[in-house]
Amino acid sequence: MRVLQVHTAYRELGGEDVVVQQEADLLRGAGHEVIQRIAHNPTGTVPTLAALATAPWRPRAARAVAATVRSHQPDVAAVHNTWFALSPAVVAELGAQDVPVAMTLHNYRLLCPAMSLFHHGQRCLDCVGGSPWVAVRHRCYRDSAALSAIGAATVESWRRSGAIDAVSRFVVMTPSARDLFVRGGLPAERIVVRPHGLADPGGALATPSQSRTVLYVGRAVEEKGLAALLDWWGRAPRPFRLDVIGDGPVLDERRDRVPEGVTCRGALPRAAVIEAMRGARAVVVPSLWDEPFGLVAVEAMAMGVGVWSSGRGGLADIHGSDGGWVSRPGDHDAWDAVLESLDDDEVDRAGAAARDRYLERFTLDTARDSLLRMYREMLAGQ
Repeated sequence: MRVLQVHTAYRELGGEDVVVQQEADLLRGAGHEVIQRIAHNPTGTVPTLAALATAPWRPRAARAVAATVRSHQPDVAAVHNTWFALSPAVVAELGAQDVPVAMTLHNYRLLCPAMSLFHHGQRCLDCVGGSPWVAVRHRCYRDSAALSAIGAATVESWRRSGAIDAVSRFVVMTPSARDLFVRGGLPAERIVVRPHGLADPGGALATPSQSRTVLYVGRAVEEKGLAALLDWWGRAPRPFRLDVIGDGPVLDERRDRVPEGVTCRGALPRAAVIEAMRGARAVVVPSLWDEPFGLVAVEAMAMGVGVWSSGRGGLADIHGSDGGWVSRPGDHDAWDAVLESLDDDEVDRAGAAARDRYLERFTLDTARDSLLRMYREMLAGQ
């Protein structure tokens, strides 16, 4: 099988970039050919603004993808990020070239100009099934009416250009994400729930009950819920320590008022993050936005550590009731109850269940098999 990957790389290596390369490696390891068409957004203010102006439709990008199709004759195309160097035009072109397309929806860009269904501290579903132009009034994208208008025009372009009709399979990672996209108008019969895989780190080095640390790993941004977590943690003495790994504006604003019992460790190398996860009692994921997946949660589960999450988006789908705990954002009584329930027996039980759930659903072997099965079904016209 010959697979064409189409993706716009992020300026700083992100989770989507990792998934693209991981899938390429899995396919090549299974004996298939992978052609990568990786675009890059420009740097510098003037080139970036010029490129953003054509983000809703970029004919030059479509022509470049068409040339790749003619020279390599792929059997299927795997589309990931099209913002903003590629645009919906490349997907429409793949359809015109009769190449079956599987598009992975890593975020909500097809529904929401800000891609997150979140703005100014609040979950927002105004564009889901409605007009994306409300984003201009809300200034959803980078607090800019002009940039939000470009994002809204791009959503409209997806809806009106026929690009959505060119996609054989829309790939989401959780049932919750599927429900949101169906609500937003994507055809349910073409949406496949297919989680990403993760290389097996080998489980925990010790039982979670030996640790006194609850761990947060991730960007320190508003939608990740860290500010609310820190505010709640500082309300009263806690029986455990909270370690925070990651950087961002939330921490920049409160470096001098971190609550007692909280250690902010900044951004750490991958090996140090793994070591910290393996040494945690539980990993907390307090997201305020609808997480399409939840890689940090899967990493914790792979290491035999239970996940304490907000349950937003796909988080509850990921760890389930056996592999973790859910306390909704802002419900401090529920947060208190979860913290009190993290006794030795409970965290060890949840850690073991989380590890079993990872082995059943989120290994690289499972990801490879589901990917190949999907491509074969597409080629068979199913």
